[in-house]
Amino acid sequence: MSTSPPRPTPKINDVFCRDDDHMGRYEASVLWRNVKGDGSWSIMLFSDESFHPIDSTRFSQSTQHTDWRPVEWVWDDAAFMFAPPNVKWDAKKGEWVERPASAGDDAAAPQLPSKSMIPAPAAEEHHTTWRARCLRKFPVLRSEDGAALLGEVWNEHKTKA
Repeated sequence: MSTSPPRPTPKINDVFCRDDDHMGRYEASVLWRNVKGDGSWSIMLFSDESFHPIDSTRFSQSTQHTDWRPVEWVWDDAAFMFAPPNVKWDAKKGEWVERPASAGDDAAAPQLPSKSMIPAPAAEEHHTTWRARCLRKFPVLRSEDGAALLGEVWNEHKTKA
């Protein structure tokens, strides 16, 4: 799987984000955009770090944690990349398909990250330091279910060591 689903042209002030293992989550807004006649586009993100140019061809590649992506995109375990919340990767068909909307499905409710998304503790890293790093990266872990998930990941790490 190497093709991310198409992204509509971002609007001014749309929010993009990216994650890293040290500072957690960065967010930036669209400050400038250029829409071309062939449907391609270019945008400029502005964050406290700098300006970040992005164009529509960037989304023809796999979108990972450290890449700038629209803030509403969610992780798709089957595709092992981020994607819009209304689509999911169908491995049997080898393509993106519309996610069926169920009556109990609340798209605004944040989902816990999968275990594969949680960063592994660094060598000799203390539990509290690792936990704080994970909470910065995934604020949704500040819940009972999140604490249980972090406990499972930490216990798996300690049993391997």
